[in-house]
This record gives sequence, structure tokens and C-alpha cells, in this order.
Amino acid sequence: MINLSSNKKLNLTLNNVIEEINTFSKRQFQHIDRLTEIGLSFSSKKELDDIFDMILQESIFFTNADGATIYTISENKKFLKFEVVYNKTLGINLSRLKGNLNWQSIPLYDENNRSLKKTQAAYVAHTGEIKCYDDIYKQDQFETTGTKL
Repeated sequence: MINLSSNKKLNLTLNNVIEEINTFSKRQFQHIDRLTEIGLSFSSKKELDDIFDMILQESIFFTNADGATIYTISENKKFLKFEVVYNKTLGINLSRLKGNLNWQSIPLYDENNRSLKKTQAAYVAHTGEIKCYDDIYKQDQFETTGTKL
């Protein structure tokens, strides 16, 4: 502990702040290193799945999320296709390109070509609006039954 003040409480608080800043800084440098690796992989890696996995893992690390999913839009632009799905708590690590992910695509439109926004992924695909929850299963705006295994 660094002695920054003769006031013990203030000294403790200042040292705690310094420790938190150091921890945050280290995490940011790790993030920058990982983003650099991802950037370099675009020119060196041929496997899209490896790049998807690197992006997903870094986004989870950076946001401290429990899980994440990468989707692509189908050729007819009517569905979101699962590409990579990861969830720490549920022990899921799946990839369409590796052949172990065959979940049904998420429809973006109903039979009358009206936008569907029942799931968070479809909502974001239509609106571009970012949604963030401490626990996606404890909100009532979006349907989550498909991801509860």
C-alpha cells in the first residue's frame, strides 16, 4: 500500500482507486492486444469460423457477458442464421461451420411480410437499436424460450 495521506480512510480509498484503475488499464491493454490479433487474422486466417470465434470470445471478454451469438442474414434476407453460439453457464459452444450447430433460423418476417421483432436478435436486425440486459431471461420485451435448453 502506498502512503498517500495521513488520513487512514482516505489513504485506503485512494489505494483502492489506484488498484481499480490499474486493473481496468490492464484489461484495456489485453483488449487492444486481442483486437490486434483479430485484425491480423483477417489477412492470415482462411477459416471464417476461426475469425468468428475470435470475435465472439473477445466480445464476451470485453463485455463480461455470459454468452453471445453471431448471426448472418440469409440470402433472401428473411432469416437470421446462427453461425456461432456460446454460453458459459449452459456449457454451449456451437458453430455452424464446424457442423455442430443446426438450430432453426430466426424469421425476420411473418407470412404477410410484416417485420417480426419477438426476439432480441430480430429486433436489432430490423432497428439497429442496441439492447443490453443484466439477465436476458429476466426481461419481458423479448421471447427467450428458444435459447433456454
